Amino acid sequence: MILLNFYHLNPRLWSETHVAHWLYWAIREFSLEGVPLNQFHMRGKDICAMGKEAFLARAPPFMGDILWEHLEILQKVGALRLATLVSGAENDVTSPPTPSRDNTWGHRGW
Repeated sequence: MILLNFYHLNPRLWSETHVAHWLYWAIREFSLEGVPLNQFHMRGKDICAMGKEAFLARAPPFMGDILWEHLEILQKVGALRLATLVSGAENDVTSPPTPSRDNTWGHRGW
């Protein structure tokens, strides 16, 4: 599985299935063992809202820190991506067409 497939990298938009896929990926990627997957059966917006202390309480020491740091990175990337998309949409606005001398509004062959 490629991490970039995770719903535009924005954990706040993840379903329970997305969270599970991320955990399975992270467990393999970082060689983690003993992560209680049942403790993280929730949506992305819920896992992001719980805060670091609550998150760490659900995972074994050290492993929770790794997962939390990665989740924070993904949240920042997701926020940056959203800001870039919004900024790009604002910059994409073009002025309306202006009529030419023959009043065709720039269209040909109508």
